[in-house]
Amino acid sequence: MSRIQGPQREDPFSVLAPSQSFILGKGGAADPNAATHPGNTPGPTGVGGDYASKLSRPTGISKSVVDFLAEHRLNADKRVQSIRLDHSVVMNIESDQAGGSPMPVWQVEGAILYRVQTLARDDDGGPDTYHPPTPEFWLGYNPNNKTARGLGRESLLDAIGVPPIPYKPPVAHGHGTNHGEVHREVDWDRFELTKDCKLLSDLFLARSLKNSLEPSARTTLAEIFGKYQVTTMQELEIKGAGKVCIRPIRGRDFQSQLNDWNNVRRWAGIVAEHGEGGRPKVRTEGRYAGYYYPNRATPWIDPHVNPFLVRTRQLHQNEDLNLNFGVPAVVISNGEIAKVAYALAGEGGPRGGFGECSSALLDDLQCNEGSVGDFICIFFPGPTNSRKRDAMQIQAAAEVQFNSWTVDGRKGLEVVRDLFPTFGTYMLMETDYRRHAPGDIVLPRKSIAPQGWKMPIASQWAES
Repeated sequence: MSRIQGPQREDPFSVLAPSQSFILGKGGAADPNAATHPGNTPGPTGVGGDYASKLSRPTGISKSVVDFLAEHRLNADKRVQSIRLDHSVVMNIESDQAGGSPMPVWQVEGAILYRVQTLARDDDGGPDTYHPPTPEFWLGYNPNNKTARGLGRESLLDAIGVPPIPYKPPVAHGHGTNHGEVHREVDWDRFELTKDCKLLSDLFLARSLKNSLEPSARTTLAEIFGKYQVTTMQELEIKGAGKVCIRPIRGRDFQSQLNDWNNVRRWAGIVAEHGEGGRPKVRTEGRYAGYYYPNRATPWIDPHVNPFLVRTRQLHQNEDLNLNFGVPAVVISNGEIAKVAYALAGEGGPRGGFGECSSALLDDLQCNEGSVGDFICIFFPGPTNSRKRDAMQIQAAAEVQFNSWTVDGRKGLEVVRDLFPTFGTYMLMETDYRRHAPGDIVLPRKSIAPQGWKMPIASQWAES
């Protein structure tokens, strides 16, 4: 990047120079020349401290570099964000993962924003989402290939309404010999349809061990008897009689497990025969013959056609946010070259389902489910809009809303780039500052860099 020395030199970062707002501008908490109380202004390495009053502007360095370092910080996930967001939090959502830090939801000039590192696919309502169980795939889908023809894209565990079974993305796959079972971070003992799974699993294991003369087999069998306070196989069989488990169990016949699905009293996303408590209805003809009929809350919404971003429960149940179905939504894949996808706010999703979106929206972002990145999700609140629209109409309305969204004189993608600069931009600013004042800022350790990030070579930033 070329530089012109002296008073007439170019300012390569002028697009990032702040406007004069009370938070970001002159005299505000982020003004490098303003006196602030220690700890009020985040430091350039994300550790806090009164950096705003300590930073000086060495001769030859552009003002925007100094301003940028004072106005941005690294968060706990080693991503950069404007300190303006510290003043804009409207909700702090507790993480569903043990030890996870709360996730903030912001409101900036009317828009509702949150930031996630992965996106999840929500195919509820799709014609090929749910498929009846098969002997090979007892949960009605292939966990290793969601696009396999003849099998649903989602597990039937996700389709149960009552008694409830919480669905979470798979964390590890079975080894193929266990009927495609997927291990999930779920407390199975809490739910009627799975609370007896351990007993049935032990029962079938005991059946396979009862005639073995191996010492280890006899030891394991004795441990099982002791666990259930029985002394014979007959007593254990009595305890297991009538128990229900919809999870696949090694050694159990398929028909027994299939019969247990009849204990589901209401389905979510599947049309049932003879009312909610009936068996799921299966298509008998057409392209999707063999799949369950989808039950769509909004009849015209198809996740393979219509781009939508799910309103997770914490958002759609908060009346103050006014975040209703059908309002414009935008997802940005944040990076040196940003990708923007336009959508609408879909039906209310589950608790913690931040970043869930339709297949059509993932396709627009050219992104796979579970891909790690930096995704900025934005809603523009307003009244419910259930009017049927095709994909182009949905995208056009969201694009107009996004490009007219104005914050401190910036619009649309410029706002996102200012609120959420890339890590490369952050390092560029810090390196440029250090070239002129190496003693004022300690260059961050390599360990703070996001995984996979590489430091650009110094010659890219040298003066010519």
